[in-house]
Amino acid sequence: MKKRVNNVSRPAMGGSVKWLCAALCLAAGFGLSACSDDDEGDGGGAGGGVAAQQMPLVADAGIQFPVTQYSEYSLSDMTTYTYSGGRMTGRMSNNASSFAVTSNPLVVKEWFADEEDDFTTYSDVRLNKKGFIVSAKCVYLGGSGSANWIYDDNGYLVAESGTAAGTEDGESYSWNWSSTYTWSDGNLMRLETTYVEDGEAETDVTTYTYGRADWNNPGVAFSMEQGYCGNFFGDFGDDSYMFSAGLMGYLPKNIPTQIVTKFDDGYLDENTISEVEYNPDGSIQYIVMNGYYYRYGYADYPIAQEDTYSAAPSVKGGQVAKSLKRARRMMRR
Repeated sequence: MKKRVNNVSRPAMGGSVKWLCAALCLAAGFGLSACSDDDEGDGGGAGGGVAAQQMPLVADAGIQFPVTQYSEYSLSDMTTYTYSGGRMTGRMSNNASSFAVTSNPLVVKEWFADEEDDFTTYSDVRLNKKGFIVSAKCVYLGGSGSANWIYDDNGYLVAESGTAAGTEDGESYSWNWSSTYTWSDGNLMRLETTYVEDGEAETDVTTYTYGRADWNNPGVAFSMEQGYCGNFFGDFGDDSYMFSAGLMGYLPKNIPTQIVTKFDDGYLDENTISEVEYNPDGSIQYIVMNGYYYRYGYADYPIAQEDTYSAAPSVKGGQVAKSLKRARRMMRR
């Protein structure tokens, strides 16, 4: 069950900064619409950055192996990613949202498999000098919204905020959210998100534990999948695609061994990662969380055609409970 707000993808899972100069922008492969005297910044904040003309190079975000396939339950649930010139250009999925990218300027159009006529369009995307998103706007059926993202000097997402408003069934609504990300030695340690609607606030907190120094992360957004990670770009699970696109800062350098989310209503979702398997080139083949397989495919190592998918009953139950909790929250929005 996907988390959505009046047909907005509540992307799970970054304020604003400007480029140094036109030459740097062009060298990085981005078209330049404006440059000003404060292009030295690299953190964030509303109102800055330069207009994005195309997706960033995934390699500029430290992603060594761009994921071309993702699967959980079976091959019938396969999600595929497309790239051109080292940039993500789209995604097709039958169990999550799909999207297509157009350039000059950069626009992302997203839709769900069951509602292909109901699009969410992300535009007015602005980037900092590293090529990370610092602000964007979205328009969807019955409403619109905007968001800002902030990074630290090392290129890690540390804060985001956003608002949305519109009408549904003849009634108007508005809500906002803010998130804070805490990092240590290149790993995400804590994510706290607060939603506010009609004066009522809800806060959820996700914590991450890293117990295996040898579980290095060469480029999958796995640990971002359990948090919120941006309510406009990238939803829960595999929908953290804007991290995978290199658009929302650097990924954690390691795969966590435990991810725990405490929801505002007291529900506690605990996840233990027991295994990480790598391909010969060092890319991640699969990750096992509570007996549940997350599989990744690449140009050189596509997902094997085998029936080895599994999920422990307790994991499925926990995921269902978590999804229902999120759905109840979103029905109130």
